[in-house]
Amino acid sequence: LIGLTNSPPRTYHHSYYFRTVSHPYFDTLRRVFYSGRKKILPVEIGRWMTPLVFSVWLMDDGGRDKGQLRLNSQSFSRRENQRLRSILEASFGGIFTTLNRDKDRFRLRVAAISMPRVRQLVAPFILPSMQYKLSP
Repeated sequence: LIGLTNSPPRTYHHSYYFRTVSHPYFDTLRRVFYSGRKKILPVEIGRWMTPLVFSVWLMDDGGRDKGQLRLNSQSFSRRENQRLRSILEASFGGIFTTLNRDKDRFRLRVAAISMPRVRQLVAPFILPSMQYKLSP
């Protein structure tokens, strides 16, 4: 962690605490994905959706659920989730999604029938420690 933290790690009750060094680029990303304190879906997201971007999203906010892929998109509105569905389906073909209610929010699910296509798209980019998210 040397070079990545502002303070050495400290242990309290079997937990590790540290502060990370920030980078100005994260400020740029925040301005793109947030309006004040509310997360938003940027207008440009459709142009950015590539297999690499999808892979990063999957590794960060994805999870396997009974043969399906669950994308934790609850911070976006229903309308934004519908846009994400359209973008995924238009960008990659062969990916079928549903929008499920998660309490008072909405979450995207990629249908089990689409998982071979998802694996094909993201295989070059998925880190070994994240491959469990794609297993049948």
